[in-house]
Amino acid sequence: MTTKRMTKRELREDPALEAFHKASHWAHDPGHQARLRQVLIGVGVLAVVLVGVAFYQANARHDAELASEALLKAEVKVGQGDATGGLAALTEVRTKYGKTPSGLRAIREIADVRFAQGNIPEAQKLYTEYLSRAPRGGIEDRAGQLGLASCLEQQRQFPKAAEAYEQVAGLKGADEFVAMALWSAGRCWMAAGQYDKAAADYGKIVSDHPNSRYNDFAKQEQAEAMGHSAH
Repeated sequence: MTTKRMTKRELREDPALEAFHKASHWAHDPGHQARLRQVLIGVGVLAVVLVGVAFYQANARHDAELASEALLKAEVKVGQGDATGGLAALTEVRTKYGKTPSGLRAIREIADVRFAQGNIPEAQKLYTEYLSRAPRGGIEDRAGQLGLASCLEQQRQFPKAAEAYEQVAGLKGADEFVAMALWSAGRCWMAAGQYDKAAADYGKIVSDHPNSRYNDFAKQEQAEAMGHSAH
């Protein structure tokens, strides 16, 4: 079987050869080569970035796991009454894993220990730091807000404490928790001599949280606050 040779015209018009010549011309053109190098460099940079991100995420997960374990051990020490050892362990978690959720929680738990030890100014400073970084609206936020309000009350800053407790009550939470915060706010308003505000907070417990264990006490305190307001 003989193979028919293509004429020069057929060679010029052959699509495969035309594509080959264009590709050869593109590959040897200096402008195209420069653009190709830029593309390859860009792809290389992107690959490095993606590898770096994956490595960072893996390390972050590893750190979070280690921090969680360390925090649990510190909490056990505190729960067993070893305040000194627990405080040292919590401080290590805070220092070593400060960027993890457990590291953040360690700040609040250090504040709790300081509060229990009677170091109220230090506890207030730590609660404030914690709240500046904690996600808003969750359980951890409520715990931090409650700690800060307690510090203000202990330092006899009653109007500020009452407002802080009212902020806690404004956060979403269990009925009993909200009633407790309102009760605390009313107590601080009473101590500040602002009986109308105290009566209002006690009234919210009676009207909005009738099944709370604070309800009966709130009725009594509301009546007392309204009696003071009448004079």
